[in-house]
Amino acid sequence: MLGKQKKNMVLQVKMIVLSLFFFFLGFSHSTFVLNKKTQITKERQILPITNDEYNYLFDADKDYSSMEIFLNNMRVGFFMSVIGFLSGGTLTVIILYWNGLWLANIFFVALNILPVFEIVYCLKHAPTEIFAFSLFSSIGFKGFLFYKKIFYGDDKDNVIPKPIEFVLPTLLLFFSSIIEVL
Repeated sequence: MLGKQKKNMVLQVKMIVLSLFFFFLGFSHSTFVLNKKTQITKERQILPITNDEYNYLFDADKDYSSMEIFLNNMRVGFFMSVIGFLSGGTLTVIILYWNGLWLANIFFVALNILPVFEIVYCLKHAPTEIFAFSLFSSIGFKGFLFYKKIFYGDDKDNVIPKPIEFVLPTLLLFFSSIIEVL
C-alpha cells in the first residue's frame, strides 16, 4: 500500500512539473519570439501607449471583486481538469501554453508603462494561482493515463480523479483571488 502511495505521489509531482513546463514554454515563446515584434523607435525606446490601449489591456475602468476573479479562475481550473481529462490532457496543454503566452505579453507591455514595484505588487497572487492551476492541470493530464489504461486494459481506478483532488487547488484559487484584489 505504501509503495502505491509513493508511486502516486511521484506521478503527481511529474504532472505538476509537466504543467509548469508547458506554462513556461508559452511564457518563453512570447518572451523570445513574439516580444521581438514590439514597435521601437530609432533610439530603441518603446513607443508610448495610448490611454485607450492602456484601458483595453488593463481594463482600468473596471474593478473586479474577489468572487468574480475566483469564479473566472475556477472556470479555467474546470476546463484544465475536467475537460482536460476528457480530452486526454490536450486541452490542458493548450490552456497552460496560452496562459503563459498571455502572461508574458501583458508583463512586457506593463514593463514599458508601469514601474517595476507596481508590477511586482500586481503579481503578488501569482505563485499561489500558478500552483493551483498546476494542481488542476495534473488532474487533466490523468486523462492521458486513463485512455492509455483503457487501450491496454489496465486498472483505471488510480487515475480517475477523486473529489478530494479538487479541494486544495480550489482553496488556493480562493486565497489567490482575495490576495489579487488587495
